[in-house]
Amino acid sequence: ATRPSSDPTAILYYPSTVSMTPLRFASSIASAPAARRCVGLGLGGAAIAWHASHRTPACEEAAPGRREAKLLVASPAEATPSLAARCIAEALGTGIIVAGGCGAVCTSKYAGGNSTLFGVAAAWGMSVALAVYVTRAVSGAHLNPAVTCALVAIGKAPAEEAPLYIGAQCAGAFVAAGVNYAIFSAAIVAHEAAAGIVRGSAASAASYAGAFGMLPN
Repeated sequence: ATRPSSDPTAILYYPSTVSMTPLRFASSIASAPAARRCVGLGLGGAAIAWHASHRTPACEEAAPGRREAKLLVASPAEATPSLAARCIAEALGTGIIVAGGCGAVCTSKYAGGNSTLFGVAAAWGMSVALAVYVTRAVSGAHLNPAVTCALVAIGKAPAEEAPLYIGAQCAGAFVAAGVNYAIFSAAIVAHEAAAGIVRGSAASAASYAGAFGMLPN
């Protein structure tokens, strides 16, 4: 990472899986004025690893008696995931949304879940929130071809990566829909039999609305 070697109070920011609560983070800074500090932020929250006796290239030594600290951000290029990792994240996140959101609709329509509109909407909301939390640090959590296209249109995402993002999103959604169908296939057949629906008819297409696709009202 790029840092001014003359700054003795620098704290470096690095992605890390080490976790520490903000309270312990602040306590470590206050109680170790002469320590060498190297900071990493991970999914668990703020984190710190400090070494009092061994010099490492990634850390600067704090001046004795000093409490001030400056945050230096590591070069973005060092922390950027590969395109393959980002596509996998997009597939996983889109799959989470379809499995959770469409799965809730399947439960309500085919399995006699008797879910309310609020219950289905809450399932969708939680699925989207989980997918964003899982993928935001890797791919930016587009999770929808429309979002990817919009970001490309306003110059926030590279156009050459868009087809791969969209392909990954569609693949993740397709796999999740297949899992949902495998789970609810028997219930779908029972639903069609009870309603006198012939598979492949207009009524059959309408019965899949919301669970496996969207049709105009």
